[in-house]
Amino acid sequence: MNPTITIEEADSIPVDANVRDYDELHDAARAVFPSVVDDTAEVDERTAAAFVDGEFVKFTGYYRVRVAE
Repeated sequence: MNPTITIEEADSIPVDANVRDYDELHDAARAVFPSVVDDTAEVDERTAAAFVDGEFVKFTGYYRVRVAE
């Protein structure tokens, strides 16, 4: 079963949050990110490994990433 990625816009960012800019994402993660914003998608394990569960990504706003197996 492929991992599931959920990317949701964040209202606030915790002070100790792991935040990356969109440009810092691996190529596979950058390719899938815009299509998953405010949605959920199954991705292959390599793409899922490019994300960190619970991190925030600065794109057009700040988005929380959730990775589920």
